[in-house]
Amino acid sequence: MQLAKGAIRAGIDLLLRHLGVEAGKVRSVLIAGSFGYHLRAKSLIGLGLLPSEFAGKIEFVGNTSKTGAETILLDRECRPEMVRLVAGVEVVELAAAADFDKAFVASLGF
Repeated sequence: MQLAKGAIRAGIDLLLRHLGVEAGKVRSVLIAGSFGYHLRAKSLIGLGLLPSEFAGKIEFVGNTSKTGAETILLDRECRPEMVRLVAGVEVVELAAAADFDKAFVASLGF
């Protein structure tokens, strides 16, 4: 749990830094996947997994990969929009970030 928490929090912190966005400026936080279904926002913040500035902005959205796959297969009208969205995705290799190790170690505490 501690290693997963450290990796996730370090990833969040590095992404925010990469984008030049303060945690308090984030408008919404979407937690996807069935694992998220069993979590509570208050606990995620209390553990330090998510920044405290995310309080009141967290939404659990379920199995979005399944929903997205169903949509792309069954709704031909949405495909151009999906293609447009995918083309705009920026891949950020967090593990390759020069200071990932420092951010990871700093995020290990509870």
